[in-house]
Amino acid sequence: MSDSADCFVLNFNLNYLDFYNPADCEKYIEQIRQNLILFNNRIENSNIRQALKSIISENTVKENAYEFKLLSLTYQILSELFKNEIARTLNKRDAELLGRTNARFQDVLEYIKSNYENQITLSKAIKIAKMSKGYFCTKFRQLTGKSFTGYLNQMRIEKAIMLILEEKESSITDIALTVGFEDINYFCRVFKKYMGQSPSSFKQGRQKDDAS
Repeated sequence: MSDSADCFVLNFNLNYLDFYNPADCEKYIEQIRQNLILFNNRIENSNIRQALKSIISENTVKENAYEFKLLSLTYQILSELFKNEIARTLNKRDAELLGRTNARFQDVLEYIKSNYENQITLSKAIKIAKMSKGYFCTKFRQLTGKSFTGYLNQMRIEKAIMLILEEKESSITDIALTVGFEDINYFCRVFKKYMGQSPSSFKQGRQKDDAS
């Protein structure tokens, strides 16, 4: 990650495809809808990456009939996912069990999102999920691609970056405390791990960009 990185969240509404979905493709959409398909947790597919960039571009410019392009790109992504990124196919029973497990983790993720600036413990998250520690840690990494601490730290760093950009008069120490880091040295180490530079260097670089 670098200081020039951008993050976009794209939410594909399957109901949208119901209006435009060819009959031959319905079986694939239904597999997704019923959670019968598990795609790879970490996807580094250049075709998908390019399609996502094109979706962002098309939706920003919105030239005449851009909706057709968006629909085409959506199907292109789905095609790549089904061809190259299926990790596992589930039966309905396993899908139901997975759905209940994921619902528990949604409560955990919401807990993190709502309390990241406070003291958050693994033990509290485990109680929310109602799981054993070993099972929770394994499933959490499978779901998010990160450890519990890694996920929490990344969220806090993302919030810190926003504060650095928005609250230019705030000190690095104040920002670290605001997003939940009690140890400033630890905050600086984690920030450098994700951003490739210290928070002070990042802030100075942004100030120079604003001044130029």
